[in-house]
Parts: sequence; structure tokens; C-alpha cells
Amino acid sequence: MVAKLISFVAVTLANTIVIGYMVPSRECGPFRLQLEGDFRPWSPVINILKAKPWVYSVYESIVSSQISIPVAIILMLASYYYYSVAQANRALVDTLRHLLVLEGHDKQYLFARLNSLRRPSTGSRSRGSTMVGTRN
Repeated sequence: MVAKLISFVAVTLANTIVIGYMVPSRECGPFRLQLEGDFRPWSPVINILKAKPWVYSVYESIVSSQISIPVAIILMLASYYYYSVAQANRALVDTLRHLLVLEGHDKQYLFARLNSLRRPSTGSRSRGSTMVGTRN
């Protein structure tokens, strides 16, 4: 669950950054009046971050390729690991379920066999035969 949450936040952050750096259309859209120079929707956020230099340096280091690419690779590997563990657990549950079914069949067979040995057949006694292993 934690891996899914981290993956969701990472994907949302990446999409927000990509969409924020796109230049909007000059003919239509909500930003057509503010397109003086090189305006991007992300520019006001960057201007707010530049007001505090240490926050802007943290932002620049996070969005740099030296940090974002290894983080993306680590997230992909962690997602693959959790996916493979989940698949292995499903396979184990299926195997255990099958073994329980087989165990139930074995018990049914053994109970039926035990009941058949407990009740001697009436046909063999009526003929006057003795049970195996007893002396006359």
C-alpha cells in the first residue's frame, strides 16, 4: 500500500511539473492574456520559490536529472518487487488451497475405509466363516 501511495505521488508530481512547463496556446485558453515574453503556468510558483533561496535550491536539486532519474528507477524497481511478491503470494495461496482440498479428499477416503473395516459385512458371517486372524 505504501509503494502504491509513493508511486502515485511521484507520478502526480512528474505530471504536474511537465504540464507546468508547457507553453500554453497563444490564441486561446486561460493564459492568453498573460503571454508576455516566455510565460508558463509554472512561472508564478517558481517566482514564489525564488523568494527563499534555500527553498529554490532544494527545488532545483529535486527536479534535476541527477536526482529524479535514480528516484524514478528506484520506484520502478520497488513497484516490480512488490508486484512479484504479490504474484508469488497468490501462487502460494492457490497451492495451499489445492493441498487443503486434497487433504479433505484423503480424510474422506480414510473415514470411509475405517467405517468399512469397523462394520463387518453380514454376508460373510451368515456363511459361517470366521474373521481373519482369529482362531476357532
